[in-house]
Amino acid sequence: MHASRPRDHAAAGPRLASPKRYRGERSVHFPSTAYHFIACLPGNKSLPRSNKKYRLPDDAYFWPWVGLYNSHLFHAYWLVTGDAFHVNTRSWATVEAPDGWEDESLRADTERWARRLFSDDVLDSCRTVNSGKAGKKLPNLDFRLTDLSRRIVAALDRLLIEAYGLPEQPLLETIRTMREGSAHSLWG
Repeated sequence: MHASRPRDHAAAGPRLASPKRYRGERSVHFPSTAYHFIACLPGNKSLPRSNKKYRLPDDAYFWPWVGLYNSHLFHAYWLVTGDAFHVNTRSWATVEAPDGWEDESLRADTERWARRLFSDDVLDSCRTVNSGKAGKKLPNLDFRLTDLSRRIVAALDRLLIEAYGLPEQPLLETIRTMREGSAHSLWG
């Protein structure tokens, strides 16, 4: 079984409050801008700030894709393919599924960690509020806030690096530095 490739179905309009399905697809939500973290949430976990939508096949690969989109590895890909501020579906649509997902146990481990990242106790510990225009308070998620969420993302990173067949070190440390530090301190 080859990994289902997500297709770009992003549509303008209000966000969905539930994981609405279209012909075997399920929505994920993400913010229109990001800095150090992009929280890509399954539709039933969306926040008001998660105002963009992308549809994934609702199959055995749904949760592994969610895990990929919340990883340091995907964040680095987004930094390279985007402008490091605006989040659009181009990165979602162009990232390739790792060949390692053909291994059912590796895909199942990725799914397990992705589901754990979106468990209520982890989400509750990662909720923040950002100030928007005119002092408007915007709810947000930041998986860098707790040791537990950082360990879950690190587990996803290791599984994805294995699935892509990439060398773990120093790639992982470089990506973490890019994601958690500022660009000017990394490059000069």
